[in-house]
Amino acid sequence: MSSYNWINSRSRFTHGLNKPTEEPKVDEEVSHIVGKKIYAHDKRLLDLVVKFNRKRDPEDLSPSNLLKNPYFIEELKEVLK
Repeated sequence: MSSYNWINSRSRFTHGLNKPTEEPKVDEEVSHIVGKKIYAHDKRLLDLVVKFNRKRDPEDLSPSNLLKNPYFIEELKEVLK
């Protein structure tokens, strides 16, 4: 009988190299408005931005500053409370 140790083939090259996961990026401006930590890739935030950008006129090519829109801020606080 042999004394070989079996290992998972998926982890054969990563043994001992496990890196700690990094915390996702925090959206500082939105976090300040809401009053708690909100990540930049939060699905609720992204859905809200898409919703407000769809309401815009497609001919308007100027950058939209949603953080100066009072309706956006009001809904942002409601959704992310």
